[in-house]
Amino acid sequence: MLRLPYLILPFVVNYMNGVVLLNGTRMISKVFHDIRNALVFGFIYLFIYGHNGQLDTLSRTAGAFC
Repeated sequence: MLRLPYLILPFVVNYMNGVVLLNGTRMISKVFHDIRNALVFGFIYLFIYGHNGQLDTLSRTAGAFC
């Protein structure tokens, strides 16, 4: 089963950073950029970690890029 919190956490962190640091159209463009990154991260999770159960490795990877 897909572990959603591991996929949502990087997006939430990036979104909150965008709200704090940016405003107006720059914030909107950053939100779309982060949505794309979250989708890419999700596909990487599905293909690499989906069937191996390496959630510790995934959480460390997410922490390194956030």
